[in-house]
Amino acid sequence: MKTYIIQWLFEGGIGFDKKQDAIGLEVRFSQNRRLADMLIISEKFHSLEIKGERDNLTKLSAQIDDYQKTFEMVSVVIAPKHLREIRNLLPTRIGIILFNNGILTLLRKAKTKKRLDRNSLLMFFNKYELSKMLQVKKLRNYSTDELRFIAKANLSLNQIHQAVFNKLYMKYKRLTTLLQQDIGSNILKDDLQTLYGQIEEIK
Repeated sequence: MKTYIIQWLFEGGIGFDKKQDAIGLEVRFSQNRRLADMLIISEKFHSLEIKGERDNLTKLSAQIDDYQKTFEMVSVVIAPKHLREIRNLLPTRIGIILFNNGILTLLRKAKTKKRLDRNSLLMFFNKYELSKMLQVKKLRNYSTDELRFIAKANLSLNQIHQAVFNKLYMKYKRLTTLLQQDIGSNILKDDLQTLYGQIEEIK
């Protein structure tokens, strides 16, 4: 499904700009407890949770709650068998994209959530990165949690969001460009390895 979705995005699906925007696969977030199946990085973060024919929806509500704390826009890409349950299960702000026999159809556009959770955004940074943001010199005097607490108290939501954007965009725009250079007319499953990069565990 991911190959079809990326091909669709490169062709302009949900407004993707292949010259400017970036894509990450299995992006770790929420204190390493979650992996976003696909993350579109443009002016906003738009996460895609993928549910194929063999997937169940048991944990989806909890997953979506964490997505909404961290990313402005959230959509699910689903096989037809999930459509009825999805409509009843998810808030109306969550986008729905139907995947049926290789064809993707936008059924409901994701709505933007303006207020994100600072703690969730700060989870993207390790101790060293937080110390640089805060200009802390004696790093050994602080734990990672203490630095996150200081950052939450002293940095605005916009500052934290911009720092997350800078980190993720720098990494995944380079990988997205490499993928675009390497692929032929169709994206193959092996091509997707480029967008995984190194799945980073934040400590």
